[in-house]
Amino acid sequence: MIVINSDCVASGIYKYAKDHRLKQLLFICQENLAISGFLSFTIVDFQLKEIGSAAFQLVVSGEMEKNFPYTIIRSSFDSIS
Repeated sequence: MIVINSDCVASGIYKYAKDHRLKQLLFICQENLAISGFLSFTIVDFQLKEIGSAAFQLVVSGEMEKNFPYTIIRSSFDSIS
């Protein structure tokens, strides 16, 4: 399993591993780009649009605390050990 910030970097590592016939890897990414869906990477969705909107509202309203939800989008490879 590899936890990686960049979906594009993960796709490069995936291609390298596939080209060199290495063991299939499980990737966990966080950008949620289209390439992650095509390659079935598991994604931690931080809902950045919602956080940005809420941050703007905090600035405008003057509120100091806010909890933000997140979603883990599991890939079909999660069952592979």
